[in-house]
Formats: sequence, C-alpha cells, structure tokens
Amino acid sequence: MINFPKLQQNLEALKQDLPRKPAVYTPDFPMTITEALTKYARQRTVHLFEINVYIYNIEGWPVPLYVDHSRIRLGISNNILYRKRKAAVNKAFRDFYTEKKLVKKTFWNVRLKPWDWVGVPLDRKRYWKQEVDEGVIEIFEANKSYFKKKLLSHPYLQDRKNIIMEILGAYEHKQWASCICTTFPLVDVVA
Repeated sequence: MINFPKLQQNLEALKQDLPRKPAVYTPDFPMTITEALTKYARQRTVHLFEINVYIYNIEGWPVPLYVDHSRIRLGISNNILYRKRKAAVNKAFRDFYTEKKLVKKTFWNVRLKPWDWVGVPLDRKRYWKQEVDEGVIEIFEANKSYFKKKLLSHPYLQDRKNIIMEILGAYEHKQWASCICTTFPLVDVVA
C-alpha cells in the first residue's frame, strides 16, 4: 500500500527522470516516441497528442506513427487543408493582437512541424466535414515507401518479408482498412 511519504518519494524519483525544460529556447525537440522520453517536449504538444490519440480511438483508427519526421509527407489534400487552417489561425491572431509584431503566415509560407501533422486527418472532419478515413489513407499513401523500407529492413521482421509483401499487396488492391490496421501493430515494433 502506498502511503503519503512513499508517494512523495516516488514523485521525487519520477521528477528526477523527466526531461527538464531548457533555460533558453532550443529547436532540439523529440522526433520519435523514444526521444520523447529523454528530450523536453512542450506541454502543449503532449496534450495535443493525447487528444489526437483519444479521437483516433473514437474514430476506430490507430495513430499514424509511420511518418518520417525528417521529411514529413501528408499527401496533397491533407497538406492543402493544413496550410489553409494554419494561415487562417495566424490571421485571426494577428487581427486580435494588433499591438504585437507577429510573423505573417500565408498559405504559401506555412511549413509542417513535427507532431503537428498528427491531427490533420482529424481536422479534415472538424473543419471540412470530410471523413477521417480519407486523411489517414492519404498519409499512409504518401509514406508507403518509407514505411515499406523500415519494415523490410528491421531485424525482427527478416523472416517475415513474404508476409509483409502480402499485406502491402492488399493495400495495392484497395483493401485499405485491413492492410493499414494489420500494419499498425508492426509500426510499434519498428518505430
């Protein structure tokens, strides 16, 4: 049974293990789940990710963690919708905070940020009344070659290359739900 002193001791031990916020701004932030355990991530990013995971569960989709963070690719319509929303939010902030000198972001100069892209399929439903399925499938399509390369080169899956090729072949035959839901557990292994 945990009593108050033991709880306090456990919290102190946990506090020592959590990554600390840097004293000055640094662009060095976690790019993978593994790095998130050792590098500092803003609370906003953590909470937003948590909300996105919850909504993906409601929609019946796993979180798409198969995107290469050094080269984020979402597909054409996801990218357009992301840029339109970010530019509109930036315009609203600039209109509201007229005394502050905020950087103007337009459709053409908005760039994808790591972990911001996770909510794009959900935004399609929220703002444009489109199905989440379309957004998830488009992200998978845009990152299929990276995903395939990661699966086929992973040491745990060397004996199962023919099964992986069969699963990806199901995707080519437009059996999206079965293919993507079958491969998502494999993403947990290779991510």
